[in-house]
Amino acid sequence: MGDQLRALGERAPDGTRFTPEKVVTGAFRTVAGTVTAVDPATGEVKITEAEKKQALTIVVKSDAVLRRFPSEMGGGGMMMMQRPSGAAPAGGQAPAGATQGGAAGGGPGRGGGFNVQDMLERLPTISLADVKPGEMIIVSSTKGADPTRLTAISLLSGAEPF
Repeated sequence: MGDQLRALGERAPDGTRFTPEKVVTGAFRTVAGTVTAVDPATGEVKITEAEKKQALTIVVKSDAVLRRFPSEMGGGGMMMMQRPSGAAPAGGQAPAGATQGGAAGGGPGRGGGFNVQDMLERLPTISLADVKPGEMIIVSSTKGADPTRLTAISLLSGAEPF
């Protein structure tokens, strides 16, 4: 009771099914911070956490999902990413069968609202070598015994707009 579940895998093209490749359960932690150092050889990123100004080490293993929020999109880019292809701009009419969440035809959990996970899945993937000191990242990880050392499940770089 109380644990969370996160899964990595393939979603069916129509969005109605999901085939997990990896499932993680437990307690999760999400932190944002400014990168101070990156070591692709050891798979570690050092950050200063934005909220507590605490130094953290992020361990990035091969199964972590790394994505970049494009800087040219700025804060308004989030709205563009949620609109389905061919959708009308604000105030216009969306194509028949399209939902606000960017999926055509709906399906379980796909009707109506903004879906952050769908937006994140559309972002370009990167490697650890693409992460640079000075940029803001958001990391999702499991909670471990050492609160200053996190193992990344997902990492979003270019997170300044958030």
